[in-house]
Amino acid sequence: MAEFLQLVGAIVLAIIFALVVLVVGGYFWLRWKLSSLSDSLSEKFSDAIAGIAGGLHAGGVPPLRIQLLRVEGHEWSNAQQIEEWTSNLQEQGFQVIGDFDVIPAMMELRALLHEETDTYAVFYEHPMVGNWFDLVSLTDDGSASFTISTDQKNQMDRREEHPLTRITPLTTPAKAYQKFLKERPQRTWSRASKSDFVPRFEKAYAEEMDWRVNRGGPTEEEIRKIAQQDGTDVTPQMVSSIQEAWANQAAYLYDEEMEKNYLESCGLSAVQWEAICDRLVFVHELTNASQILEHLYKFDIEELSPEMANGDYDEQLASVKEICTRQKGDAAFQRVLEKWRITDQFEKHGHIDTPIPATVYLGPAVD
Repeated sequence: MAEFLQLVGAIVLAIIFALVVLVVGGYFWLRWKLSSLSDSLSEKFSDAIAGIAGGLHAGGVPPLRIQLLRVEGHEWSNAQQIEEWTSNLQEQGFQVIGDFDVIPAMMELRALLHEETDTYAVFYEHPMVGNWFDLVSLTDDGSASFTISTDQKNQMDRREEHPLTRITPLTTPAKAYQKFLKERPQRTWSRASKSDFVPRFEKAYAEEMDWRVNRGGPTEEEIRKIAQQDGTDVTPQMVSSIQEAWANQAAYLYDEEMEKNYLESCGLSAVQWEAICDRLVFVHELTNASQILEHLYKFDIEELSPEMANGDYDEQLASVKEICTRQKGDAAFQRVLEKWRITDQFEKHGHIDTPIPATVYLGPAVD
């Protein structure tokens, strides 16, 4: 289930659209020309891209976590298509689970279920891309899945145990379902249920994005495939900037999750936690130079370190970046503390392993 969201399509939009706009000392464009759109729609297309992921987190990184919000009486832009697909699958024994907004992605979906064959069907609608659908089965542990999709845009890598078969967008869901049953590998598939759909969808999206982050973000080959759709040249700087943006976005997200997980595992009372929570610093392999400086500025370290006070922010950031090119995570953080002679201001408070391993520091008291 680690790739479930990609299998059901939404990750295709989240990743490909997010890669379109990238902050690299300005805006670099990996122009993505949709065959169904004319050049005259470029301004509207840019507006649509800007809306995804709450304004494109971290300069072009898709949301690393999503939520499905059930909606009643949703007005589909192409209601006729959605209802035709729905009736087509209901004749095959599918039941409607419900309609959902994908938050913060700019799209909606309708989910259906065939309980006897443990098959989910998902119909999508995006204001710029239109409609497509997927059929998917997956294992309990998410280690494998099988999908048939009418999506034709995805250029991202896939795991070996998560094959996807593409079919023409003109294929009816019923014909796709019959093909799905014939080609689905013989193995034990997870029992699919209506109540499990939302948590599985959200969890699988998180696992999928974590896998991509752990790979270092989109690979150079993936970026080139997307760029070649419109003949855009890809420079090494562009590739590194995209990958750095992914790592930065993941670093901030993981910090939030670590704080929650550490609260649950550290054994402190509510009063004890309240007294120190604002002083905790989580340092891990994705902690970047900007984050390190943010951590230090939170404690007014300039007042404690004459070395820091002698330089402006840009100089300090350049210094930390230089350290981070040679060392990562805890080693880099320790080196920065040593450089500015404030090692004694931070004590190790603990360790946490989820979502990734990190050292937990306790910074100085803040007035």
